[in-house]
Amino acid sequence: MQNKEVLKLVRDLIKLINQKIAGIAGIFFIPVAFAFISTSFLIHRSWFDITENAFSELGAIGTQYNYVFNIGLILTGVLGIIFSIGLCRFTEDSKVLKIGINSFGLSMFLLVLLGIFPLGMPLHFEIAAAMFIFSFVGIIFTSVGLSLKKESQNKKYGLGTLITIISVVILIVILEVIPINLSPGIFSAFGGIVIAEFILSHGIRMIRVQGY
Repeated sequence: MQNKEVLKLVRDLIKLINQKIAGIAGIFFIPVAFAFISTSFLIHRSWFDITENAFSELGAIGTQYNYVFNIGLILTGVLGIIFSIGLCRFTEDSKVLKIGINSFGLSMFLLVLLGIFPLGMPLHFEIAAAMFIFSFVGIIFTSVGLSLKKESQNKKYGLGTLITIISVVILIVILEVIPINLSPGIFSAFGGIVIAEFILSHGIRMIRVQGY
């Protein structure tokens, strides 16, 4: 299949993504992620400890059944991309919102790459860092964009997400100040909570409400 045919196929698939499909993808993001992470955790419960290990160790090169964790990353990343495409297509023309949603969509693409380039492969740490940076930039810009809109419902969603982010950041700062050694897994969990809250809240709303 030639490059032009592949691009045409991708464009045709994107056109099929409506607001409801994107919302459903957002809702399924959390259970799919939880299913694969928890399954991988149960497989490796003899040695994996969230207070000592990073989640990426579950999918590291050389780890037995690492494909369970990595497939989970790829699938959740694909769901996140579908969610982002739908959110972007059905959001009114706002530069702040577009920057936020596109940044978040890029972070979901990077999440897919994390499953393709697991721990032990080149660029893994760079991809992981970029994924969290773009996801938080995307969430912040999207939340600010919604907060600036006149509709009270949009303001509520935007401010709610901003409050969640601020609370998590404050908690992380407090935990950094307290002389306790925290594993990368703990910090990843905090980041995952913010991302999950953002996707779930907007996924539900995309099914219930037409347009933003």
